[in-house]
Amino acid sequence: PTNMPSREDNKRHWNTEHDWADLGEVWTQSDHWKRAIIDQTLDPFVKPGMTVVEIGPGGGRWTVEILARGVGRLVLVDLAEKCLELCRQRFAGRTGIEYHCNDGRSLPFLRAGEVDLVWSFDVFVHIDKPDTEAYFAEFARVLRPGGLGMIHYASIDRAPAGNNRRGWRADYTSADMRSLIARLGFELIHDHYDPDIAANNSSLVLFRRP
Repeated sequence: PTNMPSREDNKRHWNTEHDWADLGEVWTQSDHWKRAIIDQTLDPFVKPGMTVVEIGPGGGRWTVEILARGVGRLVLVDLAEKCLELCRQRFAGRTGIEYHCNDGRSLPFLRAGEVDLVWSFDVFVHIDKPDTEAYFAEFARVLRPGGLGMIHYASIDRAPAGNNRRGWRADYTSADMRSLIARLGFELIHDHYDPDIAANNSSLVLFRRP
């Protein structure tokens, strides 16, 4: 896809157009790349017994890593029913997993303050500004005090000229993210482009609910 991704575009593409035969491993660049993500975004923050929300699990390529860290409750959220069905099949027999098909911007099935960590990779790079902001407002509601968010998002301002929308990127910048974090009262821990992890038009933001 080359157009600006809308919720309808995302739902259609991930439900019907994308071939999930490899469960999303097509985007795994190398073993080194995958290890870097695990080292920097999962191992330091995902702890046994936690309640974790993963937005956009796709075929479960990161879900399997989250589960391996002994979380108590894992809530998988996707606007594409196909992805949730793939995960149901892949993790059949595993306890402590919930599957929720949502509208691509809200978390009505979660209570206030019941989540320890919200995590998402390769997803918010495709979510447009109004829906990103709606999601983050929900994170402010569902995270417990001290709860963390770790989100990979589109930061097209950090890309080389002419390369900012490669990979079906949303029209979103690091300045947009920092403004949103401040407006919602989150504590920004870090927001950076890491060449070991992210394409050069995307970044990782880590934030905490005070």
